[in-house]
Amino acid sequence: MPCCPKGIFSPLVYDCAGGTVPMPHGGLLRGDSLILGADILSVSSDTPLYYNAIVLVSAPSAAVTITLPPAAIGLQFVIKRIDSTIYNITIDADGSETIDGDLTKTLPSQYDAIHIVSDGTEWWII
Repeated sequence: MPCCPKGIFSPLVYDCAGGTVPMPHGGLLRGDSLILGADILSVSSDTPLYYNAIVLVSAPSAAVTITLPPAAIGLQFVIKRIDSTIYNITIDADGSETIDGDLTKTLPSQYDAIHIVSDGTEWWII
């Protein structure tokens, strides 16, 4: 694999000096830490996702739904609930696609989190 200088981020190359390896659909794996090459989003209302992201979600006054894009796009998300209100946070797969076999997953409690990846057909919790 081609190499790049240490500290330069690219999802397509191996960083010889830094020990990083490319991950499918972007991001790099360094040791046991996944760098998504993603924005960190803070949301408190229904939100569709379009690109790799770390999503911090609160539901201060009503339930919130996070909608995943089609699995064929091949993305991944880390979604974490950061509030303690009574309102549910639901993660909704696109159309009839599933997340570990279910159409939706819920984060009912503060600090609940999931890391979701697509295999190009369905969504899986890692």
